[in-house]
Amino acid sequence: MAYTDPVPFSAPPHLLRTGRIFYAINIGLLRPIDFSGYYTFKIQWFPTKFFQINGPQKIMKNSADECQNMSQIRAEIDRLDSELISLFAERWTYINRAAEIKKPIGLAARIESRVEEVAGNVIAHAKTNGLAPSTYETMWRHLMESAIAHEEDLMETEENAK
Repeated sequence: MAYTDPVPFSAPPHLLRTGRIFYAINIGLLRPIDFSGYYTFKIQWFPTKFFQINGPQKIMKNSADECQNMSQIRAEIDRLDSELISLFAERWTYINRAAEIKKPIGLAARIESRVEEVAGNVIAHAKTNGLAPSTYETMWRHLMESAIAHEEDLMETEENAK
């Protein structure tokens, strides 16, 4: 396909400054994405399989099959653990907000129907992804119990502050 319109793009500044953006495109680190349907394309940065260009090594992301040794496996597991912690931290912000919303309207921290709904969702997602549902249900129930206890603490703290 030939595109005559200018191609807007975003990429790491060191690639733009050095003209290495074209090298990155050629080796598959960047790809065009159609956001508008009108042949306006944006180049999306891919941090996958990136290596050292004018600075420290960038994020590596290999599939399990691509890993050749335990060092690579451990690096990917550590990367995933870090991403999971970031997601749990984001989830916690919603737990905090839930406590703020529930208190004034008189909702309890524990809403059993919601606990069972979340557990059911986790079981379904685990099955869909070929994981042991009981393992992830147990993990999520523990996560939910911690969240409920935290919500209860926040609600009590608000009540005592008044």
